[in-house]
Amino acid sequence: MSFSSEISLRGAIRTALLADGPLGAQLGGAFVHDEAPRAGPAPYIVFARSEARDWSTMTERGAEHLITLE
Repeated sequence: MSFSSEISLRGAIRTALLADGPLGAQLGGAFVHDEAPRAGPAPYIVFARSEARDWSTMTERGAEHLITLE
């Protein structure tokens, strides 16, 4: 699987998290980051770990994505 598929998936997850009104209210704003901010206010959500595993077959391409949010 390509690196771009992981970036696209992370972008879709970020969009869904930012669109969640109750979650945004609990966080006090749109605090979803790729890395923990050095001086940013808490609480926030950060993409902690991601891994893609190839699940392609002889006829189809595919992957399993494991993403950890903290």
